[in-house]
Amino acid sequence: MQLHFLQKIKDEYANRNVGAIVLATDGIFNHGGNPLYSINQINAPVYTIALGDSIPKRDVLIANVNYNNIVYLDDDFTIEVQVQAFQSDGENTTLTVSQNGTKVQQQSLAINGNSFVKTVPVKVHAGKIGVQKYTVQLSTLQNEITTRNNTQTFYVEVIDGRQKVLLAAAAPHPDLSVLKEAISLNKHYEAKLALADDLNATDPSKFDLIVLYQLPDAQNISTSFVRKLTGLKNLSGIFWVRKVMLVHLIKSRIRSTWPLRTVRYRKFIQILPIASPALIYQKRVRNNLQPSTHY
Repeated sequence: MQLHFLQKIKDEYANRNVGAIVLATDGIFNHGGNPLYSINQINAPVYTIALGDSIPKRDVLIANVNYNNIVYLDDDFTIEVQVQAFQSDGENTTLTVSQNGTKVQQQSLAINGNSFVKTVPVKVHAGKIGVQKYTVQLSTLQNEITTRNNTQTFYVEVIDGRQKVLLAAAAPHPDLSVLKEAISLNKHYEAKLALADDLNATDPSKFDLIVLYQLPDAQNISTSFVRKLTGLKNLSGIFWVRKVMLVHLIKSRIRSTWPLRTVRYRKFIQILPIASPALIYQKRVRNNLQPSTHY
C-alpha cells in the first residue's frame, strides 16, 4: 500500500460526498509515510479487508525524500532521505545520489534492527542552471521481496538569483577595479564595468543596481546613457559616486547595510555617509529632481 493512494483520494474527492472507502490490503506500507496519518484527514469511514500475510518481509526502501523545488545557483542545499528496512538486521546498504545520471554523493548505511528507520541528510551543490534530475538509490539486499522501492527520482530547478550591478564611468580608474572586486566577493552579486563608448551600447534595464562613477562627465560622454535611466522602473537604486575610500569598501565587503543615509528622489536614490567621513559621495542632483523623502 502506498501513501500516494490515500493522498489521491483526498485531492480528487475533496468537497464531495464520499459514503465510504473499502481498502483491501495486507497492512504493509512500502512507499511514503505511515498511511494512518492520511486516513484521519479523509472525511469518510474507511473499511479494511485483510489480504495476504501481514508479517513484514525482508526489504530495504526509500520511504520519502524531502527537498526544495527551487534553489539558487552556486548554493549548497540539503536533501533528506528517509530510509526504512525490515527483517534486515546487521545488513549494510549504500545510499547513492545522482544528478542527471552522474553520481554526486554516496554513503554507507548500517541497518541495526528488523524495523529500521533513519533520515539521512545529503548535501548537494547547485552548480548548473535549469531543471536538474536527481535520483536517490539504495543498493539491493539479498532476498529482498521487491527492489522497486529502492529508487526515487525528483526534479529541482536551479535559478540564477544573483543581483546584477553595473559600474558606469567615463574613463578607467583604480577605484573601479577595487569596487568590482569587492562586490564580486559576495557570490550573490555579479558586477560589470562599462566605460566611455560602451555606455551607449549598455542596456541599463538588465541591472538591479547602477553605480555612476564621476558621472555625468564634463565631456558629456555619458549623456545618452544617463538619459536612459530616467525611464527605468524596476531598478533598485542608482548611486552617484565621486570618490571612495578604498580601505573602507574592502572592510565592508559591500554589505547591504552600510552606515549610510539615503535620500530618495522621484527617479533616483542618492547615498550619503553617516558614520564614516572617509566616504565622500558626489552631491550632484539634476535640478528637476528635488528631495521628497528622507529615511
